[in-house]
Amino acid sequence: MTNKETIKLLRDALIGLVGSSERAELEQMELVLRTVPTPDCDKVSMLNAIRAIINTEPKEVRNVEDNHAD
Repeated sequence: MTNKETIKLLRDALIGLVGSSERAELEQMELVLRTVPTPDCDKVSMLNAIRAIINTEPKEVRNVEDNHAD
């Protein structure tokens, strides 16, 4: 398995756990998680998963979303 395939596999697994791959929705989830009272260990895990999904977003998707932000 190549690095690219491994990253896709892990990213897809995180998306399944978090429930979204849409950047705007992930950022909203992150904001809510930071404000709700949740045990730190759960909060940190979910925030790390959200950041990992955002940070491994395919370049094509990132470019399209960046262009829509204007």
